[in-house]
Amino acid sequence: MQTGNNNHPHPKNNTRQENNIDEIDIRELLMKMLRKWYVFVAAFIVCVSLAVLYIIITPSEYSTTSSMLVRSDNTMGFLSSSLSGPASSLLDQAKAVDDEMEIMRSKTILGEMIDRLDLHTDIFYKKQFGVYRELYHNSPLQIIHPEGYLSSMRGVLEIKAAKKKKGGWKFEFKHTYLSEETEYECETDNLSSPVETPWGKFAFVEHPEYIDPDYQNYKLKFITRTRKSNIERYAELITVALTNKKTNVMTISMTGENATKSEAIINTMVELYELDALKDKNETAVKMTDFITRRLVLLEEELSVVEQKVEEYRTKNNLADLSAQSKAVIESVSDYDKQVTLIDLQYTLVSDIENYVINSKEGDLLPSNTGVEDQTLANLIVSYNNQVLEYQRITRSTNESNPYVSQLKTKIELTRKNIIQTIVNVKKGLALQKQDLQGKNREIEVKISSVPKIEREYVEIAREQEVKRALYVFLLQKREEAQLSLASATNSTKVIDEAYTAEKPVAPRKKLILLAAGMLGLLFGCGYLYIFELINNKVTDKKMLRQLTSLPVIGMIPQAKTNGEHVVVKHGQISSEAEAFKLVRANIKFLFKKPEDNVLMITSSISGEGKSFFAVNLAASLALLNKKVALIGLDIRKPMLKKYMEVKGRYGVVDYLVDPSMTPQDICEKYKDIADLDIYISGTIPPDPTELLTHPRLKELMSWLRGNYDYVIIDSAPVSLVADSLIIDPLADAVIYVSRCGVTPKEYIYNLNELVNDGRLNNVSIVLNGVKKSNLYGYGYGYYYTNPSGNKHPKK
Repeated sequence: MQTGNNNHPHPKNNTRQENNIDEIDIRELLMKMLRKWYVFVAAFIVCVSLAVLYIIITPSEYSTTSSMLVRSDNTMGFLSSSLSGPASSLLDQAKAVDDEMEIMRSKTILGEMIDRLDLHTDIFYKKQFGVYRELYHNSPLQIIHPEGYLSSMRGVLEIKAAKKKKGGWKFEFKHTYLSEETEYECETDNLSSPVETPWGKFAFVEHPEYIDPDYQNYKLKFITRTRKSNIERYAELITVALTNKKTNVMTISMTGENATKSEAIINTMVELYELDALKDKNETAVKMTDFITRRLVLLEEELSVVEQKVEEYRTKNNLADLSAQSKAVIESVSDYDKQVTLIDLQYTLVSDIENYVINSKEGDLLPSNTGVEDQTLANLIVSYNNQVLEYQRITRSTNESNPYVSQLKTKIELTRKNIIQTIVNVKKGLALQKQDLQGKNREIEVKISSVPKIEREYVEIAREQEVKRALYVFLLQKREEAQLSLASATNSTKVIDEAYTAEKPVAPRKKLILLAAGMLGLLFGCGYLYIFELINNKVTDKKMLRQLTSLPVIGMIPQAKTNGEHVVVKHGQISSEAEAFKLVRANIKFLFKKPEDNVLMITSSISGEGKSFFAVNLAASLALLNKKVALIGLDIRKPMLKKYMEVKGRYGVVDYLVDPSMTPQDICEKYKDIADLDIYISGTIPPDPTELLTHPRLKELMSWLRGNYDYVIIDSAPVSLVADSLIIDPLADAVIYVSRCGVTPKEYIYNLNELVNDGRLNNVSIVLNGVKKSNLYGYGYGYYYTNPSGNKHPKK
C-alpha cells in the first residue's frame, strides 16, 4: 500500500513583485482593445451622434468684415507730422493708426451705434429642439418699453411671448439682477392695450404684413440689456485690427448669426467714426469763423457810422467833387494809412487771441487762420489745437491714468505757455513797427494842411472810412477762406470695403467638430478599457496569471457552451474543449515527482471557478487512454459529481467513513459512457465535514484507490473558503488549482502563493478555465483539426 507524498518540494517564493503586477503591457493592452472593438464602435457612434446633434442645434455664425485705409493727412487734427513747430512730430504714423483703432472701438462709438440701430433688445424665435434663432428688424412682434425704462433699468429682462392656438398671447417675464430673479406671467386676448408688469407697461405691436409659415404659433423671446451691458458685449464681439504690420489698413470684423445685423453694425460704426473724425477736424474752422464773424459785426457798425458821416458832410457842404489837390493828398496818404491799418489790425487780432487764450477753459480750441501774419504764432496755435483734439479723441477710449494721456496733457500746457509768450513778443514787435511809422506822420499832416478847410475836414473823414473799409474787406476774405475750408473738409480715412459677409459660416466648424468627436470617441474607448484594466481585480488571462504567481500554468480551458452537458470529453468527441483537456492530460505526467505517484487533487479559491467541471473532464480524458481512473468527490459540503456524472448511487465517501462495515466497492459507481472511469460520490452531507475528513478510514480509502487505479482524481473543496483541501493535501501527490477568467480575484492568487510558501499546499500547478476562444490564439490553440465529416475547422 502506498502512502501520500507529504514532502514534495515547493517554491520558496511564488509571488511576483507588485509593481510588476500592476504594470500595463502596451502591446497586450492594444490586443485587448482590438478584441473589444465594439467598445470603440459604440463610443465612436455616441460621440459622432452628439456632435451631429450639436451641429444641428447650434446656429451658424458668419464673419462680417469691413476695411478702411488710414492716411497721413495734414489737414486732420490728429495727424500733424508735417507742421513746423515744437510739437510737429508728436506721433508717428504707426502710433496714429493704433490711436484710430482705439477710437473705432471706443465706448462712445459703440454707444451711439447701439442707440442708432436700437440694439437694446435682441429678438429670437423658437425652432425645433427648443433652439432659438435671432431676428433683426424682421420680427412678427415688436416691443415698446415703458418710458424711461431703458435709461433706468438694471440687469437683464427676458420676455417670452407665445401665440396661443385659440388666439391671444401669453407672456413670461424674468428679470435678473446680480443673483436675484423676479418672474411674472400674464396673458392678453389682444395687443391693443399695453401689458401691465411690475416694471411698467410694455406695448407689443404685431407686424401687419408678416406672413411666414415657419412662425405659425410662433414663440418669441426678447432679451433687453442695459446700455452699458450692451456696450461691453459688442466690445467683445467686434474686433479692430491691422491687416498686417506693413500697411495702414485696418479691418473691422465680427461674427454673428444674423448677417444683416452684423453688416448694419459695422457700417454704422464706420459712419459714426468718420462723422466723429470730421467733427474734430471742422471744430477749428468753426472756432475761427465765429471769431471773425464777431469782429465783422463790430466793424460793420463802425463802417456804417463812418459812411453815414461822410455822406452827411458832402451833402451839408455841397461837396460834389474834390479838387485835384485834395485827390493828390488822399492818394499820398493812402499807403501810409494802409501800413498803419495793417499794424493796428494785427495788434487787435493778436490781442483778441491773447484774451481768448487767457479766458479759455481746458480743452477749448483756439481760433486759427484768423489773419495773424506771425508764422510762429500761427504754427503754435495749429499745434495746440492738434494736441487738444488728439487728447479729446484718445480720452474717449482710455482713462486719465494712461501714461500717454499724462504726457499729452503736459505737452498741451507747455504749448499754451509758448503761445502766450509768443503773443507778448509779437505785440512788442508791432508796437515798434508802428513807432517807426510815426516819423512819416508830420509830412502827411503838412500835405493835409495845404488843402482848403472844407476839403481838409472831408479828407480826415475819408481816411477813417478807408481804414474801416480795408479792415472789413480783409476780414471778409478770411471768413470766406474759413468757410471754404469747412466745406471742403474730408476725412483722412478711406473705406476700402463696406461690410461684407462671407457665404460660408465660420462656426460651427462641422468637419473639425466631427473629426474631434470621432477622435474623442476613440479616446473614450481607450480610456474606458485602460481604466477597466486598472480597476479590474480579477484574473483575465494567462499573462496576468504569470504576473501574479510563479507557479506553473499547465493548461487553459476554453469557455465552453455545454448546453446542460457537463462532460465534454467523450469517445470520438472533437472540440476545442476536448483538445484543451488532452493538452492538460499530456502535462500531468510531469507533475508527479515519483513514478508511483498517481493521486491528483483538484481545488480552487471560490465556488464558480469550474473546479468540478475540470475534475470530471480530466478524469474522462485520462480514462479514454484505457487507464483505470477513480474520480472521488471530497467536496462534501457542496457535492457536484452526482449531478455532473448522472449517477444514481445512494452512498458515498461520507457513508464509507462513518460506517466501518462498508467497503470501497460498496460506494463505487461505473460511468455509463466510459468503462474505465469509476465514480465515488461524496454521499450524505455531514454536519461536521472538517472533522470527518480527518477520519483514519479516509487514509485507508486513498491507499486502496492508489493500489487499484492508474489515476485517482480528487474533487476537493475551494481552499479560500474552508480548510478541507488543506487536510486532504497530504494524501495527494500533486495539486491542480483551477482559476477562472473574470471570476478569480487577484488577492486569492496571493493567498495561494502564501499557502504554497507556507507548505500547506504542495506540488501545485494551475489551470486557467473560462478562457475566451479568441484569446487562445498565440498560445498554440489555433491549429486545425478535422471533424468526423472531414471538414477542417480552426481549433480555438
